[in-house]
Amino acid sequence: MRPSLRRWVVLSVVNYAAKPRSVVCSALSAHSTVVPQLLCQQRSHSTKVFESKMAASTREALRSNAIIPDVLDDFEPKYTLKVTYPSTKTEINLGDRISTKQAHDPPVYEFHPVSPTEGTEPNKAYSLVLTDPDAKSRQEPIWSEFCHWVVGNASNPRTSGGKSGGTSLEKYMPPSPPPGTGDHRYVFVLLKGDASNVGKLKAPKERKQWGYGKQRHGVRQWASEHGLEVVGANFFFAQHE
Repeated sequence: MRPSLRRWVVLSVVNYAAKPRSVVCSALSAHSTVVPQLLCQQRSHSTKVFESKMAASTREALRSNAIIPDVLDDFEPKYTLKVTYPSTKTEINLGDRISTKQAHDPPVYEFHPVSPTEGTEPNKAYSLVLTDPDAKSRQEPIWSEFCHWVVGNASNPRTSGGKSGGTSLEKYMPPSPPPGTGDHRYVFVLLKGDASNVGKLKAPKERKQWGYGKQRHGVRQWASEHGLEVVGANFFFAQHE
């Protein structure tokens, strides 16, 4: 193997290990293109595997905590959803347990496509909601679901100057589970729909049961009414303090 060829391969492997999601293809030299093509194919395959594992881990967390099917129908996550409460420097990871004080002020958020082919649809818009399927309690869900937040035309900070954007259709209400009701699941849901329908989104008629007057009604019904698709989710646990 030529010295220059050996160096190229080693550097490529090291760079790939450091950034497993990146796919970089470049010609090795004017005399050889076989190795770059093979490496590109390997990276493309590994990226798809990585994406699949990310989606599967989110889906498994939602299933194992019964968010699927209590709140959402089964779905394939297309976006990762990062939620942070900046006032308390609290980042929400799937299934974290936090205090209600940590979630007192409105959070900021960003979402990233699991696959590079997602997020390139200019005719699509996003909404973000926060719902509690365990109101009054998980054993007695007479107020379920309870709507805590609805944001229409949600923008990704990566493309909007670094700040979470959107139109608040239902003002953020911090978690306040009643005494003695144990852990409540607080579920953030990212929804995608046609941009032409953004102005038609309406807040729920009321927070309790999202205005549907039936237990366990909420995000699923609201999304269906507005033609929205579930593309991502995140959640945390909190209880009365």
